[in-house]
Amino acid sequence: MTRRHAAAMAASILLTLATGSAHADTGVGAGATPANRCGGSHCWAGVNTVNAYPLPRSGAVLVVWNCQATSTPDATLTSITECSFGDYDAPAVTVPGGYAATASWAIVPTPFDVEACVGGFGVFAENAVGDHVVNAAACKRIVAADLPL
Repeated sequence: MTRRHAAAMAASILLTLATGSAHADTGVGAGATPANRCGGSHCWAGVNTVNAYPLPRSGAVLVVWNCQATSTPDATLTSITECSFGDYDAPAVTVPGGYAATASWAIVPTPFDVEACVGGFGVFAENAVGDHVVNAAACKRIVAADLPL
């Protein structure tokens, strides 16, 4: 699929959701996968939030997932190294400071039963009150029923 086709498909899906014809207000599956770890007073915490929206008469759903992470206190870098839904990955990200986010989407046939995962790390300038690098990762099964669309 070319970038032009992918962009057109994404625009079509977003238009369908915006007009309400895909019943975007009714998710057919949702869940969250949290991960956290502390090393002394330094902590990294992340969450992968997954929502699935029906695509009428298609036998598929639009799955949107996003990951957010915080590193506290006073992190120099916060990273999300894994933000996935099944075999699909959102882009990894490393940014200065204590907050990072990434997201992606996929069209998935129903029913599905897959894992959503989040993982990453925080880097801290000093290690007097905790680990210099703190990392964590977790996965959780996410299930959606095949609903009549």
